[in-house]
Amino acid sequence: MERIKVTADEVMSTLRAVVAERPDYVYARPEADNRAAACLYVHHDDGTAKPGCLVGTVLHRLGVPLVELAKWEGEGACSMVPSVTNLEWEDTSTLALQTAQEAQDAGVTWAEALAAAEDAFARS
Repeated sequence: MERIKVTADEVMSTLRAVVAERPDYVYARPEADNRAAACLYVHHDDGTAKPGCLVGTVLHRLGVPLVELAKWEGEGACSMVPSVTNLEWEDTSTLALQTAQEAQDAGVTWAEALAAAEDAFARS
């Protein structure tokens, strides 16, 4: 598997791009999935795997395969991101993704989750 090198600025610009497409979206995890996690990195709608939550969508756009993301269901971004096998990562964006994930899971819009992530990124 090819190594993916990602800078913190690339993570944040991808996060901004994803949110710009659906700023008012409020994430809802699939009803049929009864796992304990508040969100899922990968959804299997109609039997087809696709990015699910905000963090899953961002990481997939950065090149992380869905099969790799699916291995980390139930883990928060802070523990999952450093463990993805083919990802070289700048830690300064991990807190921003974790913050976005927590905000999303609390039921806010993706735009509000981005605002929280931007604040966390500025402090890191």
